[in-house]
Amino acid sequence: MPKPKPDYAYEFLSRTLAGTKPTAEDIELLVSERVPEDLHLDYKSGKEFDEEKTPATPGNPTTYRGKVQRFVAGFANSDGGLLVIGVGEVKKPNAHTGKEEVHLHVDGVQLDTERAVLLTKEAVIGLRPYLSSHPIIHPVDVGGELVLVVAVQRSDSLVICLEVNKSIVHYLRIHDSTPSAPGYLVEDIVLGRRRRPQFRVTHEGTTAEQDSQAKEWRTVNVEIFATNEGLVWMHEPCAGIVTPMRTSGSVMISDRLLDHIQVIPPFPLTKLPEIQHLPLTAGVGEAGSVGPFGKRGFSYRSSLIKVPTMGVESCWRAAVYVVCRDQPPSWHQLQIRWGAGQEFRTYTVAIDPVGDQPAVVGFQWMHQGAWYPAFPVEPMDAPPFVPK
Repeated sequence: MPKPKPDYAYEFLSRTLAGTKPTAEDIELLVSERVPEDLHLDYKSGKEFDEEKTPATPGNPTTYRGKVQRFVAGFANSDGGLLVIGVGEVKKPNAHTGKEEVHLHVDGVQLDTERAVLLTKEAVIGLRPYLSSHPIIHPVDVGGELVLVVAVQRSDSLVICLEVNKSIVHYLRIHDSTPSAPGYLVEDIVLGRRRRPQFRVTHEGTTAEQDSQAKEWRTVNVEIFATNEGLVWMHEPCAGIVTPMRTSGSVMISDRLLDHIQVIPPFPLTKLPEIQHLPLTAGVGEAGSVGPFGKRGFSYRSSLIKVPTMGVESCWRAAVYVVCRDQPPSWHQLQIRWGAGQEFRTYTVAIDPVGDQPAVVGFQWMHQGAWYPAFPVEPMDAPPFVPK
């Protein structure tokens, strides 16, 4: 039996929509090779579709017809997909690593073929006014067990589900899940609003460890993640940091950025503290655009970014930006704070969007309740030079 390609689910969907009937060998290949759920594929155990345990009440998302309706609508509202009913998932620890892995098995639909196909067709009757084409339903006999393959084509218009309480729900297929879309997101889709990507920046992985050669210094490794929280793609995102230290691999600040830096106090530009612009590198294998609810990591790791700490409460601040193609940059304040005395070795990291306010760049320490700046500059909200 040949091994499936990485995009096997999409290939399987395309074949089924084109008229090729799924076979027992197709299902056995999914199970034996543990083809994972993704944007185009979802498995449901046949036990979940037991008519006696989940009566077929129209519009109830916990019943047989309600579940089928949800996944058909979700696939239709996204890029189409396959709902395979009668294949269950079981988590088992790996014999070598102990890490849990997902295993598949055929458990079959607990209904006779005619009844199962009829209920599945009834489940999508209410969706037909919105579907571009009717879902294709194929019963497959796999070793005496009934497996239903429901192939759904992407719809030209939004498909709605009417729940039992008369509320209208829009389901979307996002990666390997099918959540209901919040009202504001549906409005944005229908009205064509919010064409800018909406993303959240977090500081996972940013550290400030003690330098191995100079104990009074700290080595800062910056690692951030930009998570797309909307349906608009982040096209070719890149990131950078404006830091108060001269470092290896830095890019000199462009005139465009210098025009929007305010130095406090107003030193002459000839005596500008060593403020540098560092492009942050995307993770290995991460390139191109980021789709809805996707994630991209950026980092700069070098033992040459050092921050002096003097046994007093101190704070290192840098300005981080994430910018997508044809969009203005989104500025964030990154700061690392060290405690005084016994807390000299401990630190906290925070990153927050600054909106219309400038993000402070510099190193400060606390003395008698007041912060004293060492490199007090503030980049304004105009974009820096962005590496291509």
